[in-house]
Amino acid sequence: MNDKTELQKHEATEGGRKRARKEKKGRGAGTEAGRRWLFLAVDLLLVVAIVGAVIFISVSLGASSADDAETEVRTILYQIEIAGVDADLFGVSGGETVVNAADGSVLGVVEYCDDGQTYVKYSDTVSQREDGKYFVDKIEYPEDIKTYVVTVRVEASYTTGIGYSAEGCRLAVGRSYQLRIADHVYTGECVALQPASGN
Repeated sequence: MNDKTELQKHEATEGGRKRARKEKKGRGAGTEAGRRWLFLAVDLLLVVAIVGAVIFISVSLGASSADDAETEVRTILYQIEIAGVDADLFGVSGGETVVNAADGSVLGVVEYCDDGQTYVKYSDTVSQREDGKYFVDKIEYPEDIKTYVVTVRVEASYTTGIGYSAEGCRLAVGRSYQLRIADHVYTGECVALQPASGN
């Protein structure tokens, strides 16, 4: 009987120890989870602060670089290629004012207009010659359908990093324009642009 009580005492002591260990683990786990949330909150605040600093710096630099962009007026010559025009309807000569048909802004004065070349359009098909070489098929139009190159002189604003503009219209190679010259409206593409000699 004495043995039983010793055994019961021992079991009771072991049970108490196990319970105490479980309670300690429970309290430690709660503290550890709290620490994790604290570290997560601190990390989140750091990320927000860094992102805010990067945005602030980029906006500040962007504003200062926009302020630093110098604008100056330059005289330029640009060439507009007007393709597929009936020669009888084309009436452009030197000294005529060139107007942007979209908004009525003046884009310069005609400096020179060539006599025109026969209008040729390249098709989407490719053919093979007898010698094995390939070439793109051309569609040749009648001789009275021509392509003209008109050279225009204008006082344009030049902004560093942006380029040339005349009365708010950006002038750049590769852009298409609808131009009113004399009594006609033509659609053409800018194929060349350069400062006028003496600039």
